[in-house]
Amino acid sequence: MSNMAIEKEIKTFELLQESLEARIILGTLEITGTIEKWFFMFTGTDGSYNITGNIYNDSDHRFGDGTSIITSSINARDYPKESLKEGTIVCTRNSTYLLGEQIKII
Repeated sequence: MSNMAIEKEIKTFELLQESLEARIILGTLEITGTIEKWFFMFTGTDGSYNITGNIYNDSDHRFGDGTSIITSSINARDYPKESLKEGTIVCTRNSTYLLGEQIKII
């Protein structure tokens, strides 16, 4: 992928984050939970991936604090892996997560 294409994806991602943050402030989007100690897994051939980690403050009460979860598929075009960091908001099919501390897998 060219540098120009990467820069375009990152700009799109930044605009998406601003939009999600505004919707949270306005009360039209709710954070489902916070994922701590997270990392990427199951990278698909289409560029999709999942995040696994420990969930806290699950607003739907599906999981107790600290429960290990795997998110549903995440579209890499909307959320380039290299752009994700602590404080990022990620939307999956049914949930909206705030990312906490990331674990670096070596």
